[in-house]
Amino acid sequence: MMDAPMSPTAFTRPIGPKPPPLTPYRGHPPPASFSGEPARAAAAAAAAIAAAAVGGGSTAGGAHRIPAPPLWEQALEQEKRLRSELRKKSFWEPEVRRLRAALQATYEALLFGHFEFALAAEAEPCLWKAVFYKPIEEFRSRIRALEALVKGAATSPPSANGAVGPAAPAPPAPALASPEEARAQLGRTTGAYLKFLDEALAFYRKMVWKLQWVYGDVGAVVDLDAALQNEIAETVPRAAAAAGGGFSGGGAAGGGAGGGGNGGARVPDVRSSVHRCLIYLGDLCRYQSMALKERPSSARPLWERAMSYYRQAARVLPSSGNPYNQMAVMSYYTSDELRAVYYYFRSLAAELPFATARENLLLLFEKNRNRYGSIASLHAAAALQGGRDAGSRTASGYAADVVVRFVRLHGLLFDRINLDSLPDVLAAALKDLNTFLGHAGCRAMLQKAPEADQMLFHLAVMSVFAVHNVSPSTAGGATAAASAAAAANGNGGGYAATAQRSALRNYAQAAAMHFAAAVANCTAGMAEAAAAGGGVGDVEPGFGAAATACHVMLAWLVANPGVLARDAAAAAAAGGATGGAGGAPDVAAETAARVAFLTAAAQLAIRLADLSRRRAQDQDWQVRGTALRGLGTWVQTG
Repeated sequence: MMDAPMSPTAFTRPIGPKPPPLTPYRGHPPPASFSGEPARAAAAAAAAIAAAAVGGGSTAGGAHRIPAPPLWEQALEQEKRLRSELRKKSFWEPEVRRLRAALQATYEALLFGHFEFALAAEAEPCLWKAVFYKPIEEFRSRIRALEALVKGAATSPPSANGAVGPAAPAPPAPALASPEEARAQLGRTTGAYLKFLDEALAFYRKMVWKLQWVYGDVGAVVDLDAALQNEIAETVPRAAAAAGGGFSGGGAAGGGAGGGGNGGARVPDVRSSVHRCLIYLGDLCRYQSMALKERPSSARPLWERAMSYYRQAARVLPSSGNPYNQMAVMSYYTSDELRAVYYYFRSLAAELPFATARENLLLLFEKNRNRYGSIASLHAAAALQGGRDAGSRTASGYAADVVVRFVRLHGLLFDRINLDSLPDVLAAALKDLNTFLGHAGCRAMLQKAPEADQMLFHLAVMSVFAVHNVSPSTAGGATAAASAAAAANGNGGGYAATAQRSALRNYAQAAAMHFAAAVANCTAGMAEAAAAGGGVGDVEPGFGAAATACHVMLAWLVANPGVLARDAAAAAAAGGATGGAGGAPDVAAETAARVAFLTAAAQLAIRLADLSRRRAQDQDWQVRGTALRGLGTWVQTG
């Protein structure tokens, strides 16, 4: 760690000339809660990371094992003064902005002078909330009010944080003479907002680079001006163990992440700090993109950059569910329900689940329930007409049906309500999936997406999560998400709760096995056609997508053999609970699914063996996108 803290005024950006006034009214303090940022549960998870980094120190009741440095008291005093000024002045007045700049500098000095204390005291979330997030919420609230005036709307703007529950008081609408004045004011406010976001992005890019320079590289890559990199390298001392490792702005050249180093010196683990900064960078890019919604050519690259920062955050700290929640929010915003559910499941399956993801999921499932009813009505009407529209349907139409059906299926398995409809929903989902996989145009559509971002890949991961979420004993113990779900639904014990858990487990396994059988049959069929047509070079479009999903399911089953080997005691208990062994519909469904999967897996092994024999004579085996990655050999020997 650095021997002496940096000056509280270091790296403070000049305020510059006073910008044009934003709105002629005083702003109310923005809400205290985050929008999509870590709430109480996320703060507890972050505290756990901090406690581990400090060596077991607790933040409960403000009791830190590391004594509070003077900079901490200075930051608390500055925050108090800032809150006092905000009660009397607009958030954009020079004095308020000066206080925010001073507070930003103090927190930065605290992070680099007393890193372990700052981590344990949650200094980074405090910095983000006080210096950046509250002004962002104020900007967004005022922009919404001005947009309503421009459109002539008389309604009040929605809650600034989009949360369910009582909204914070919105600023009163400015008294502007005409829509033209409101439009001009909207342009000035949006311009100031975008400039503020640019400054925030510059600050956090610098933080990511500087943290890795001082404490060691953790693999985060940011675009930082070369002159600023040189300035940091020349003026900022490095921690002892990191100084010998070198730093290139990416990769793992440093030595800070592991804590070891030269002479056994202990360097703090900065992964959680870099992870938070990357989350903030993603949020800021997302806000910029949304502010530029009228200019898609400018908004789209920012949206993609936000996703890139979230993915980096997930790589830097894989145990955190926060990045996946943010990616789910973005997917939901673009109406991509399947991808949103996939990322929410990833968020809940992480070692440190993001608790808000569960609430967000339930809202998504409720919205999907209405859509499911709509497509069910459309299919019923088409059936009455003899299915005459089936031939005219597009690949995207089939894909949309699969998405709605499977999101509804996983919604029933997740929220455990209306379980009586599970058999019908499962049957409809599988029917649409098989129709989709049997359509050449649909398979060609799958081939256009990257392997890790395909519909079948997402469905495979969701199937795995569903089984583990309803099976606390699977893989050695209950996940945090499964435990929380059981507690939330009152499934702590009793005959009814035991019967419900057994039925849920059977239906979840049935859904997973049927899905695995469907992709295995699809892969086997395309492998057979390729072998008959001359070898691997003749595989149909979509073969890679089906093989990838099949690989996920097979690898999961190899790692969890108990899924296929049904426990005899559990089967007897399920049969007894319903009046006879094997008589329960969920038991019958699960048994039929296992048989279907094993049959499909056997067919797949045979077809891949035939294809493998042709591989030696096939000169096109190396064609990109057609290689099986040794899947045939793995299936036969695994």
